[in-house]
This record gives sequence, structure tokens and C-alpha cells, in this order.
Amino acid sequence: MKPGDKVTTARLILRHWDKTKDGDVFHRLSNDAQIMEFFPHRRTREEADQMLGVIANMITEHGYGWTAVALKSTGQVIGMAGIAPVRGDFPNGPGTEIGWRFLPEFWHQGYATESASAFLDYGFEVLGLKEIMAFAVQTNAKSFAVMERIGMRLKKGLSFDHPNIPADRDDLLRHDTYVITRDEWLKQKTAG
Repeated sequence: MKPGDKVTTARLILRHWDKTKDGDVFHRLSNDAQIMEFFPHRRTREEADQMLGVIANMITEHGYGWTAVALKSTGQVIGMAGIAPVRGDFPNGPGTEIGWRFLPEFWHQGYATESASAFLDYGFEVLGLKEIMAFAVQTNAKSFAVMERIGMRLKKGLSFDHPNIPADRDDLLRHDTYVITRDEWLKQKTAG
């Protein structure tokens, strides 16, 4: 989303991070052991604060990136989601990826699917993207389930060893890639 934009769904507000108000929850999203199960390390508060700066710069440079997901009813931030550029030197890049991360107490309530669906709409309708991808560790069944619910499909031949995984975390090395094209998304929208 471009700076100043926000997207709403039936239950959620997808908005830019506020460094002064959202630092604690972003740190928790980057440090909680359950949330970070499929990531190579948990971020310190300082690292999380730095990452908020990286996200803000990404949005300024590209016009979109990772956003806060807040409950429409209370304004409480419960997670993060968005679409972000994939560099050309990254496996399967260049392109655009979609992703999400939520506080455990908000899992299994459809928030990941709801926010991801909204970001597919934003990416294809507003940004005019041709394709959006998602990737996750091959053992991350919960993320793959969300990918399938929003109409993405496993792309055979695009599995890869993630270049940012350290040698001592080879359990996180192998990733699968899911993809949805604009045409597939349009067909899904007209059928549903």
C-alpha cells in the first residue's frame, strides 16, 4: 500500500506501521517462539525496530510492503500481512510475494486468509501485478493451507534452498513456492 493508504475488510484494517505505537507488537511478532517457528532467528527489540525502518523504506521505494493488521472493532494490532517485492537475485525473483504473521491468540480465526485475500485484490486491482507468489518452509502446513484457501497453487520446479538460512538451521532450508496469476485470480473472483 502506498504511504497513507489503508485497506479494510469485514473485520480488519490493514494499515502502515506506526513506529511509536506499534513497536511492542511488532517486536512480539518478530520474537515469539510460536510465531517464529519457521524462521531462522528471533529478533531483539533493537532488530525489530530496525526492521520497521526497513519496511517503511520499502513502502516509500516500491509503493507497497508489510503492514499492520488491526481489528476493525477495537483497533488492536493482531498481526502483519502484505505484499512485498522479491529481488532479482533471490530464488524465483524478481517478483512480488505475499505473506502474513499473526499473534497466536488470533490463529485459527480466518484472519490470515482474510488479510491475504485483501492483498491479492490490492496487488491485482490497484497495482496491476501479473503474478503473486508465496513461499514457506516445506513443513509449514498452516501457511500452505492459507495459500490454497486464497487460490494459490504449488508451482512444481520452483522449490529452493532459502539463501538466508544459516547452516545450523538446515531444517528450515527447503522452501516450496505457491503462485497465483492475475488471470487465475480473475477467474476465481467471477466464479465466487
